[in-house]
Amino acid sequence: MKKLFLTISLLFTTATLLSAQDSSSIPVLIMADGQLRSHPVKVFVANANITEDKEPQLFLIGIYQSTRTKFGNVLNSSHPFKPYQIASDQTMNYKLNEATSTIKGTMMVFDLNDIHMSINDAGMRLLPVVKWISKKNTKPDGKIELEYTTVISEMEIYLGNGIGGIFYTVILLVVIILIIFAFEWVRKKRPLDVIRTYDGKISLSLTQMALWTLAVGGLVFAFGLMHLDVPDIPDSLVALMGLSIATGAVGHYQSHVQKNLNDKLGRLRKEEDDESTVESGKYFSGLASLINITIKNEEYPSIAKAQYLFWTILTIILFVYKSSIEGKLWPVPEELVVLMGISQGSYLVRNQMEITKDNKEAAEKGIK
Repeated sequence: MKKLFLTISLLFTTATLLSAQDSSSIPVLIMADGQLRSHPVKVFVANANITEDKEPQLFLIGIYQSTRTKFGNVLNSSHPFKPYQIASDQTMNYKLNEATSTIKGTMMVFDLNDIHMSINDAGMRLLPVVKWISKKNTKPDGKIELEYTTVISEMEIYLGNGIGGIFYTVILLVVIILIIFAFEWVRKKRPLDVIRTYDGKISLSLTQMALWTLAVGGLVFAFGLMHLDVPDIPDSLVALMGLSIATGAVGHYQSHVQKNLNDKLGRLRKEEDDESTVESGKYFSGLASLINITIKNEEYPSIAKAQYLFWTILTIILFVYKSSIEGKLWPVPEELVVLMGISQGSYLVRNQMEITKDNKEAAEKGIK
């Protein structure tokens, strides 16, 4: 009777422990969505202490949706990916259903650059699976039998391909530029008339606006393809774009004011006043006006415009390069934004000084 009581008690205790087992003790595979193949890829296994001697492996299951065929060396047991860094006893914040909790487990870093992705693939949907040795049993004959633990992710992840993203971005930008040039050609205008002023010269403020639009728009499109999500645009970049648009608008207004003043003062040449003609062989003329100012139909180099152009090109190159390296839109430092603002301000002040001088000349001549 006593043995029966002990047996029942043991069974009851075991059942209670099993029913009270917390799901937090079950390994969970977490792999962030939107990582780039060209960058180190991180995989976190919660509630598991995985060390190098357990020989963890990452399998990625990917299938073409149209043909239902496998992605090259993905979904192939002979091509598992081995981590080149393993860190156990790690913690991370995990957000689930708007609630954030701290979980503990093992972080592994993989190099997935060997995955074959063609140039026309901006990314692929993959299902991650991690497998490692959980136990080694020695048989009577001396052979070692291995037991494995396998964890399958609850959701697929999107792995981006930088080359494919750049490929489609270049095509998009080229098509947009060709469409703009085609519109100008239909109207019998020069290709760069979209950034020219009334006198046929290229506007520095409009050029800056066009360059920033192409740079930011192109990278937003590229990262949207590679990450399958629109990237967050840093506040400093929004401010810089705002400065560019404001400078372009004010500069364009100043250009029209200057045109009216020159017209009143009789400075316009006949060929400048005829906007319907296109000078053969001069489709890209007026580039020198990017760093020159015009005073009474004579052009002179301007340090203010040269500085404005210098900071614009420098910042755009840094922005494109840093964004490409970091895999996200680079937040332009506030110091650079301030420098750009000062440069743009000096450019607009110089234009306003010329307008003020012409107004004074028109007043002295009695021209209204």
